[in-house]
Amino acid sequence: MNDLIAILGVVVLFLPIVALLGRGATKTERLALWLSALSHLLAALAMVFLTNEVLGGGDMNGYHKFGSAVAGLLRQDFRSAFPHLVNLLTLSDEPSPFHGAIAGSTTGAMQGFASLLMLALNDSLWAAAVLIGGGACVSKWLIYRVCSEELPAQRGLPLLIPTLFIPSLVFWSSGMLKEPLALVGFGWLLFGAYRLAVQRRWWGLPLAALGALLVLALKPYWLPPFAVAAALWQGSRLLARSKRDVLGSAGALVLTAGFAVALVFGTGLLFPEYELDSLEEQILAQQAIGTRVTGGSGYVISGVSLATAPLSLLTALYRPALFDVNNAMMGVNALETTAFALASLWVLLRRGPLGALRATLASPPRVFAFVFTITYGVAVGLATTNYGTLSRYRLPLVPFFALFLASLARGQQHSPQRAPQRALRLAPRL
Repeated sequence: MNDLIAILGVVVLFLPIVALLGRGATKTERLALWLSALSHLLAALAMVFLTNEVLGGGDMNGYHKFGSAVAGLLRQDFRSAFPHLVNLLTLSDEPSPFHGAIAGSTTGAMQGFASLLMLALNDSLWAAAVLIGGGACVSKWLIYRVCSEELPAQRGLPLLIPTLFIPSLVFWSSGMLKEPLALVGFGWLLFGAYRLAVQRRWWGLPLAALGALLVLALKPYWLPPFAVAAALWQGSRLLARSKRDVLGSAGALVLTAGFAVALVFGTGLLFPEYELDSLEEQILAQQAIGTRVTGGSGYVISGVSLATAPLSLLTALYRPALFDVNNAMMGVNALETTAFALASLWVLLRRGPLGALRATLASPPRVFAFVFTITYGVAVGLATTNYGTLSRYRLPLVPFFALFLASLARGQQHSPQRAPQRALRLAPRL
């Protein structure tokens, strides 16, 4: 009964939010938004059920157990327990009095968020999954908003389906795990940064900052690929507006490249384990672990080099394949990756490699999607050694890869002059 009441409370909370987000949208967009919200609700319930009843437990159960225990301490003595919770959330290395806490790590930060969720939702794992799934749905809607403003000719189903309805994206973003919660922040980051950079709307800054902090606390290695892709997106926009201004174009490239480098190395300074040298060591260590762990869903790509990069990218985008399948979960994932492989092949046959490259470079949002897919895909393909975890770890990549393919398949060219005007018209309906 406690779970049911908590779930109903979360659903009642999200109803006006979804209605507000749909203001000013077309009938098709509103219907898609409501259907996506329902899909995330069902996916959250399915994930908790599968984790508990089919898989016999998982990371969510560990976060639930820890969060419930800390929530109990907060209810007993909030003033004494709360500072220690803040230390977990801010990745402080100070030893934590909470049993099982992993202080100074992204796992510790997730333990802190789980504690807040259990405090607010009366220890209901089901309600927490529904809440995070709803937040991820909102995040994807914000991603759709940005893409629909940059690619107005494709507004509607060509962008709604890749953003809101990819099955693995819906399922894996609807649970009390690090990746779904980080995806919530990722949507805020993209939407806020776009509003700030393109429209000069300063309220985008705090939204982007909040999103970046959430990603930084849980999945900091998402930020360098995002930084590089966003810088090149903005650089391509500036170049499109200053084709005759060679000096201005060079300056735009220098500024955007500097921004990307600053974010990449800034992440490394805050998290030394994500510096380039340390990152290579971690990937090699992860690969070594993969060689020692046996199982039907494991794989290993040996080494970190230009030679292994294409294989790791193909693995991240198109595996597990149908020939990898040895259980029902892998079978579902393989159907999706096979669809991506067929769509990629169709786009290449239709446009040709050079034609696809020209179309990509001619469109700033395609540049972002392409660069983010490549950089993040190579990294996650190298570092992951299990197809099950790969399906979860590639979560932020999926919508942009799908959007990239859908955009190329449609064939419309990006119009850099129309996008800002349309953005100004859509801005009041956040």
